[in-house]
Amino acid sequence: MSPGSSAGGWAEWEVNLLLVQHTARLLEEAGVEVDILPSTIPIRYRAQAFVSIHADGDSGGLYRGYKVARPGFSSVPEADDALVRALYDEYGAATGLPRDSDAHISRRMVFYYAFNTRRYQHAIDLGTPAAIIEAGFMTSPVDRNFLTAHPEVAARGVANGVLRFLSMELGARSL
Repeated sequence: MSPGSSAGGWAEWEVNLLLVQHTARLLEEAGVEVDILPSTIPIRYRAQAFVSIHADGDSGGLYRGYKVARPGFSSVPEADDALVRALYDEYGAATGLPRDSDAHISRRMVFYYAFNTRRYQHAIDLGTPAAIIEAGFMTSPVDRNFLTAHPEVAARGVANGVLRFLSMELGARSL
């Protein structure tokens, strides 16, 4: 498995962990129970929502922005789509980052191992709504600087997307 992108002295896993920790704290402050999972997902992991947070990269360093995808195979596609919409809307509003082209949503995103119960034992339960967000491009100095200098802003966008999906009142519970 690839360790991910790196640029500007940052490895992708470092940025991912930074964003995950900030997001978890914000969600917990809003009363949501959060599990930060290791790379090996517990067998048939079940939750009200599963969000995998990543930073993207491209070899040419030309792309920037964020994108969100759901599992390619899903037993709850309407729920997955609602989670994806909530994340797109709230992350974009919080961060001001541009939305990357859907043409850049890769097979690795939609068939991400944690979603892929057909191929992997260590994957989420079929009934768990899921999404993967590429929060910005490590290879874009603008995106990377934003993600590393303002991880709490990016985390707020993800957390608000999850809260919206969980139907919590954004007016009173928005971060």
